[in-house]
Amino acid sequence: MTVMLFYHRNDQQAFEELLQRQQKLQSKREDLERELGARDRFIASVSHELRTPMNAILGLNSYLKSVVTDKPGAQMVLDHTSQAADYLMTIINDVLDYTQFKSGQLQPHMEGVLLRYVLEAAFGLFKPRVASSNLRYAL
Repeated sequence: MTVMLFYHRNDQQAFEELLQRQQKLQSKREDLERELGARDRFIASVSHELRTPMNAILGLNSYLKSVVTDKPGAQMVLDHTSQAADYLMTIINDVLDYTQFKSGQLQPHMEGVLLRYVLEAAFGLFKPRVASSNLRYAL
């Protein structure tokens, strides 16, 4: 009988320790989920706040392009600025889409992409920088 009580007490103690460990793990999981939620909200907020000045940059760039139609050099610079700003806006929108996707507010859908166009746009971003170097740069 003493042996049975000893094992019962031992099992009871092990069970209580497991319950305590499980409660600690559950608490830690809840803390991590709160932190992830706060991180996602922060990223969404920052991305949203970046959109406003980017829209201003794109608008001013478009205005300048319409004003300097007689200056090809300025047009080229503004074209590159516009392309870079569009690229940055795409990244900002992608970050916003990611946070909305993670929160379940956005559902994915398949879409065709013209890879050649994407590659030409990417190469175009770096053409001015590469032109001033001795690099061979080709698509």
